[in-house]
Amino acid sequence: MAFGTSAPEFFVNLTASLKGDTSLALGNILGSNIANLFLILGLSALFCSLAIKDRTVLIEAPISLGAILLLWILAADFFIHPTDSSYLNQWDGMILLIGFGLFLFYAYRVIKKEIFTPTDEIPALSLPKASLYTLMGLILLPFGGHWVVKGAVNIATSLGLNEFVIAATIVAVGTSLPELVSSLVAARRGKTDIVIGNIIGSNIFNILWVLGISAAINPIPIAKENHIDFAIIFFGTLLLILLLKFQKKLLRLPEYIFTKKIGILFLILYGGYVTYLVLNAKILP
Repeated sequence: MAFGTSAPEFFVNLTASLKGDTSLALGNILGSNIANLFLILGLSALFCSLAIKDRTVLIEAPISLGAILLLWILAADFFIHPTDSSYLNQWDGMILLIGFGLFLFYAYRVIKKEIFTPTDEIPALSLPKASLYTLMGLILLPFGGHWVVKGAVNIATSLGLNEFVIAATIVAVGTSLPELVSSLVAARRGKTDIVIGNIIGSNIFNILWVLGISAAINPIPIAKENHIDFAIIFFGTLLLILLLKFQKKLLRLPEYIFTKKIGILFLILYGGYVTYLVLNAKILP
């Protein structure tokens, strides 16, 4: 599910990297992960409190935390040698892809151990119909990626803003719409464990797979301001883990719960992030 909902980010970044719009590629991933974490989780929690599996909080969320930490370290070239600019180069991209391979191995082990039962809520598609839908999606997504990149560059140019701001807001929310829709549908149907799993999985995919592929195609320059975005994702994920653990222990709950109050807090934090981006946007000459 996370792989599918991350497909728009993948095709937008693939198009941007091939065209050399590396600021857009970076802004799309960082903005999408921040939107996933704060906006989509917050909106989903407004429908109902989200029950979360122990494995998601104890294993998968820390993996997501490790992924952003790895990205942050790879992007901090100035710690290794004095420089005014940092890059995610092809080697950094390969390291991220190796991390993605390890995550896939973990997911494979989980699939082998767990038994999934089908649900009657969603009617099964026949093989020809499912194949047709998949083929149509694969054909249309590259066109969508091209249009998004072209539109984002034009918007940034017409408003006099740098591409990163447009990518981290408009493009990021646009490519996160599949996560939003699937999370809201799951929340309304009471499949609350799917919501967190989808968000955590998508954030891992975005960093290790999508950004790994993007850096392998074209080196991505890292501005010093981008480290604030890295910090927001890192500490936001850490805050999620700590709040869930603290709440369960304090209230002696039988399971981890992402409550409406935490959801409202996350929505406020997302509003603060967007405000920060707009107020600190670099105006191009």
